[in-house]
Amino acid sequence: MFARKGNKTVFLSIGGSKTCLADLELAETLGCPFHVAPIGSTQSAEWEEVAACLKARSRPSSAQWPFSAGAEEKWILPKNFRTCSALPWWTKGTLSVSGEEMPMSTNSFFDVISDMSRAMNLAEPRLDILKVDCGSVAPGIERGILTALLEHNLRPAILLVRWSKMPDTDTATSITAGHLQNSGYTLVTAIEDKFLYYYTDQDMYMTCSWEDTSTPNPLEKQIAESVQSSLAKLEGRSTNEGPSSEKSVAPGREAISESSIAAPTGGA
Repeated sequence: MFARKGNKTVFLSIGGSKTCLADLELAETLGCPFHVAPIGSTQSAEWEEVAACLKARSRPSSAQWPFSAGAEEKWILPKNFRTCSALPWWTKGTLSVSGEEMPMSTNSFFDVISDMSRAMNLAEPRLDILKVDCGSVAPGIERGILTALLEHNLRPAILLVRWSKMPDTDTATSITAGHLQNSGYTLVTAIEDKFLYYYTDQDMYMTCSWEDTSTPNPLEKQIAESVQSSLAKLEGRSTNEGPSSEKSVAPGREAISESSIAAPTGGA
């Protein structure tokens, strides 16, 4: 049956992998509108075939893309399947993709999300889940997409990225992945080239001044000072307390020592 427990979740998938099932399973579970932004004419045709399978609740005999196999088994309302007219990017314009005769239309990330949120009757623009998988048609374009996302101050809670090149072996990817984690994202898990990030709002860039000329790297300086401060507090606490075998005393009560115990007087 059609789920409704997450029907206000804003879910966007950019690009596409070998199969549509991972995207559809997530949308089916949440019961939310499913927005896709295909890259290139082939992906557009693949997603159109997925939409046809969802609408007919069966796989047509004319189906030609393995990508859409299994879509007819997913409980997703046809009206909840929505295709973006432009790729979320830095600005409105066009973008040439290798192997494509016509350039792609682009729009600012914020404007794309604003249109999606407005169509869902949300009070303000919001993006909750973003999946980016572009390596099969436009390797490396995920770096620009993710940088544009951060530039427009959008922070989806869950971010799924398939890197075209691994962050530890490619400088450009390393910079983008590092930018994500310094901007408040935590890497939860990685399976081969598929990375899952979760937003924690711990933005490392905000912990220091980037106008500081006294150090080569203000962030390193801030980390070092924080560590030194913590060590100083620990050392001070150890010095002040010293070795002691006395038990802690509840507030408002005096500690009892041997000298404070009066010798017994008188007797029977």
